Amino acid sequence: MWVARTKSGLLQLFSGKPYKEVLSNNMFCVERWNCSGDLFTFSGNIDLFSNLKWEDEPIEVELIIKNNV
Repeated sequence: MWVARTKSGLLQLFSGKPYKEVLSNNMFCVERWNCSGDLFTFSGNIDLFSNLKWEDEPIEVELIIKNNV
């Protein structure tokens, strides 16, 4: 999974490595003509990955599901 930040500051989670789409909407995209390919967009003031900026490359992360049974 990959994490990137849009120019407006939203944090996005992707299943594949996204690329920066600057000309049309200043966000990251997985598919060339479909920039709604993110799995999840975090809204509000998100402190997660606070050092990740729009200018940075997306970072690869690992999602761990903890089972609290």
